[in-house]
Amino acid sequence: MAGKSEMSSLRDHMAVVARQAVVSLTASAAGAASAYAVRKLPKLVEEKVLPRLREQSGARAAAQKATKKAAHVMEKAAQRVGLAPTQARSRSRRPTVPAAQPSADGRAAARKQREERRRGRRRSLNQISPS
Repeated sequence: MAGKSEMSSLRDHMAVVARQAVVSLTASAAGAASAYAVRKLPKLVEEKVLPRLREQSGARAAAQKATKKAAHVMEKAAQRVGLAPTQARSRSRRPTVPAAQPSADGRAAARKQREERRRGRRRSLNQISPS
């Protein structure tokens, strides 16, 4: 009888480890996919979308509007992935202005937010597999 309970316990432990691995891999894959999209989308827009807009009548106004919209979308995506706006627009022809250094209070607040996010991730992992 003891052999069956040991096998059951081992099986349960393996299931917990597998779940944790899948969660970790999924998060890594999502982050990598987002970063890839942020890097490749501007080139795709330049090569595929802008030429078609230029062919249409009123292409200049439409292209400017589409470019502004694309820049806005890219900045939002970069913020979600965690890239600075200057990194997201590295292909821009305009010179970039270095970001101002955050104050000590700003750094402390950012540290506190990061710690809260870490705690939340740990809590969610513990809910998946109470060890």
